[in-house]
Formats: sequence, C-alpha cells, structure tokens
Amino acid sequence: MMNNISIEQKYTAQAEHILVGRTIRKVYYISEKEAENNYWGSRGLVIQLDNGEEFIALADEEGNDCGAYHFGDGTIIPRI
Repeated sequence: MMNNISIEQKYTAQAEHILVGRTIRKVYYISEKEAENNYWGSRGLVIQLDNGEEFIALADEEGNDCGAYHFGDGTIIPRI
C-alpha cells in the first residue's frame, strides 16, 4: 500500500508542476494526418497551455489511441 501512495504522490507532483497556475491558450483536434502518423483510428483534442506545452488524452499509457476528456459536470469532449 505504501508503494501505491508514493506512486500517486510522484505523479500528482508531476501533474501539479506542469498544470497548476497555467492558462489554456488554445484547443484543437489533431489532423487526420497526425492521427494516421500515430496509427490512431480517431482524432483527439489537444489542449495548449500559455507556456506552449500541449497535452492530449490517451487511451492508455502506451499511446495506442487518443482518448476523451470527462468533466465533473458530466460533459464529455470526445475523440472524433
């Protein structure tokens, strides 16, 4: 159990470092060509931050496909 807590703390700290205090500057779906280059069957939404960092939801840690964003109010931004 202690090992799981340290893993959670590690990745929480990593996410905080990247995301806390940032502002979303731009959102866009990747192009069909980018999806094809990644061998994905769908196109995901990219979120770009004020420091130029970009992120996209993935189906899994290996990047086998893009994923959807789920928000607390029930809104889902799907892959297309």
